[in-house]
Amino acid sequence: MADLSLKKLVQLIEQNQDEDLRVAGIRVAGALCTKKDTPIVKSLLHVVDQSENALRTCAIDALGNLGADEALPRLLDFVQEGGDVVECSVIAASKLGKRATKALTKLMSEAPPHLRRRIAGALGHGHTDNAILGAIQTLMDPEPRVVEAAARSLSSEVPALTDKQKQALSANLIEHLSNGEAYSAATQEAMLRILGDLQTPESETVFWKVLKTTSSASQKAVALESLGSIEWRSNETKLKQLFACAHERDFTIVSRALMLLQNVQAKGKAQQHFDELLSAPDLAAKRLA
Repeated sequence: MADLSLKKLVQLIEQNQDEDLRVAGIRVAGALCTKKDTPIVKSLLHVVDQSENALRTCAIDALGNLGADEALPRLLDFVQEGGDVVECSVIAASKLGKRATKALTKLMSEAPPHLRRRIAGALGHGHTDNAILGAIQTLMDPEPRVVEAAARSLSSEVPALTDKQKQALSANLIEHLSNGEAYSAATQEAMLRILGDLQTPESETVFWKVLKTTSSASQKAVALESLGSIEWRSNETKLKQLFACAHERDFTIVSRALMLLQNVQAKGKAQQHFDELLSAPDLAAKRLA
């Protein structure tokens, strides 16, 4: 940005008495300037330290957009303090590279559950590769509510991810799930839910594996629900797994299995499986026979 324009923008941000105009100036700075525009970075840091409410929040957002490394210590302080700007500080910090993500991870390891939950929820909204990796790490938190917050934020942002980010996230989750015994049931279920939202072709194998193993009822229900949102080719092995689920006593498993079986034609080998549903514990399964 030209020096004259830069000077006018700094004056607007620092000296104007109209808060709306200052907010507008901060947003322009975050959108058009770079971290090399030192006067702007210093001005935004001044606003962060001296202002409150909308001005501070906008300045934090702008510093994150600029990738201003100088802001990291202050952002981490805001997160640790647990005030009103925790979420926007986490998102801004997640845009500052691997060092910032590593610092957030360390901070989380020392934070109480309620603060970890807020950090986890914010990371999923970061949109950057580093933020996504950080959010994946929070899925492994021992506190189920932290895991839930991370999963909810990641799932909500799936439509906004690029194809490359979706593939990377899917591959990362599949890798972790291949070593599923190392993680809690809450973590595994959360990972399965996000995989279901991603709907990548590679995830199908994971869902069938869940149905085949001695997974929990909730994990099987998630796997079945996810299979309902992707295209898959039927074969004898898969049909046996679906009919086995239809013979379960847990209604969440049975109902999801029956939804998938409604699209299967009762002929050939499948006819025998449908006939066997007459002995299933659940009445809904009997009706499908």
